[in-house]
Amino acid sequence: MEKRPQLEFKLSGVNLFVERAGWFTLVLLWFVTVAGYFNMPNSIPTHFNGSGAADGFGEKSSILIVPVIASILFAAITVLAKFPHTYNYLVTITKENADLQYRIATLMLRYLRLAFVLVFTAIVLLTFLTTKGLSNGVGSWFLPTTLGLIFVPMFFFILKSVRSK
Repeated sequence: MEKRPQLEFKLSGVNLFVERAGWFTLVLLWFVTVAGYFNMPNSIPTHFNGSGAADGFGEKSSILIVPVIASILFAAITVLAKFPHTYNYLVTITKENADLQYRIATLMLRYLRLAFVLVFTAIVLLTFLTTKGLSNGVGSWFLPTTLGLIFVPMFFFILKSVRSK
């Protein structure tokens, strides 16, 4: 493997906004989960089919796994974002382009981390609304929206990286 520059940069602009939004959303996820937990029936939807209707049910304590998984994923991506010099890139990393390429890559990771936490928060909220009879599952819009939140920005950031070589 080539020797790449190891740079540290201060977060600013969009990177800083997405970083803070991720942390805020993670805290919100925990708050919504804990607050909702005490207002849920003992049996809650634990799975939704492709059209968004609840098709699996379990104990309400199973809702607690959602923020746990989100927190583990959040922590893993947070650590990974600290080592952009170890990522795979479609362009050769040089001293001249390292700063920009690392910023693009870490912004992509921060955005994906935010998207994952938003999806987990939506799952908890929609589960709670379903238990209260205010929603009939997550809806058919949920799966395409989730896939769009993840894959459209990935293609955008990869394209930006290649064009910024």
